[in-house]
Amino acid sequence: MKNKSIGFIGGGRITSIFLHGFEMAKVSFSEIVVYDPDKNVLENLQTRIPEAICESKNIELAAKCDIVILAVHPPIIIETVNSIKSFLKTDSIILSLAPKINIQKIREILGGFTNIARAIPSATGIIQQGIHPVAFAEEMNDNKTSR
Repeated sequence: MKNKSIGFIGGGRITSIFLHGFEMAKVSFSEIVVYDPDKNVLENLQTRIPEAICESKNIELAAKCDIVILAVHPPIIIETVNSIKSFLKTDSIILSLAPKINIQKIREILGGFTNIARAIPSATGIIQQGIHPVAFAEEMNDNKTSR
């Protein structure tokens, strides 16, 4: 993953859990970008993950990463997906953490984009115990692009 960038849309608790997990597993990225409109959330995150680029105004920086994690609450997921669709790279991978919004709905909003996965993380991730169900779009594979 050292040659891949990762962007988080949403900088709250679940983003912190993911970043802590990557750190514990010694997984590194070429760049970590976190977008959240709440500057207090970003300041808190920046003290714990100083290498992260934290952005409160420009969602494009996170949306242009190789891996984009949608870590926002379900009521704003559709609005968020709409706001990033013009910035996504054709070979990016989108991981949605929002319950209730399925892969098909995200694909429709993104105009047929297929490199989409969903995961439902749980609090057990904090202590690196438990399971986190993951689902992948049927079309997703390592040998093709997504648009």
